[in-house]
Amino acid sequence: MAVVAIWGPYVWSVKRGSINTFHNYARKTAYKTEPVEDGRNKPGTHRAAPELTSVTFSVLLARDLGISPEKQITILRDACEAGEPYALIIGNKPQSQNRFLLKSVSEKNAVFGPLAQMHVVLADLELEEYRIEMAKPDASTESSGGGGGGGGGTTEEKETEPAGNEDETPEEPVHVPPVYTGAGGGGNYNQER
Repeated sequence: MAVVAIWGPYVWSVKRGSINTFHNYARKTAYKTEPVEDGRNKPGTHRAAPELTSVTFSVLLARDLGISPEKQITILRDACEAGEPYALIIGNKPQSQNRFLLKSVSEKNAVFGPLAQMHVVLADLELEEYRIEMAKPDASTESSGGGGGGGGGTTEEKETEPAGNEDETPEEPVHVPPVYTGAGGGGNYNQER
């Protein structure tokens, strides 16, 4: 079996009697900018930050290719509705250091047989890079001494905290992107949770 790509519960592969791959692959990487007006000249450019990478492609699911379209489209629908990010690996190469969410599954050109069995369907998939939002501490969190929102405050803030805050319950653990555990042909991602 030749693995073409992997995203969480879904594997695109080619093997004897079955072809499950994709086409119309597109990837968008962009940088967000904002115009800065001074009222006299052309606006300047303020560089804000990189935008999230998006990947789109189409998957032809057909019984003639040795695939059960109904089963495969159900897996994709369920994965989309679960909203769980996974590493996207294409050609044994990770597409980002971050994981990807399956944002949408669009089905079209479905062909059904006489017993209402799906014979062919074209699925357009849209995946978007997933990053954990790093919360900034706000004034109410800092004044309560909790360290709040994932930052924990600065050294100066910790020195001025009232005694007794050591007994507070720790924050929920942050999910870390999977770690690449191999090199070359047998590499994979470790999906620790």
